[in-house]
Amino acid sequence: DLVSFILVSSAENELSVKLADALGRVVQDHSVASTAGANTFTFDVSEAAKGMYLFRVETLSGTYRTHKHFIVR
Repeated sequence: DLVSFILVSSAENELSVKLADALGRVVQDHSVASTAGANTFTFDVSEAAKGMYLFRVETLSGTYRTHKHFIVR
């Protein structure tokens, strides 16, 4: 199973995209590069247990935001 999301960035960035479960435990961590504009990222969640997850996107400077919630069934 794959999940995708679009991130709009104002500049090029090196990012860490973390997949966390509902308790905040990180179950996947990906290093990706973004460009200015819309960026689509796709991740394999076929090994994830059933439950609610969210993506947390962090820059190298440490700023972050929660980006997308989704449920694995």
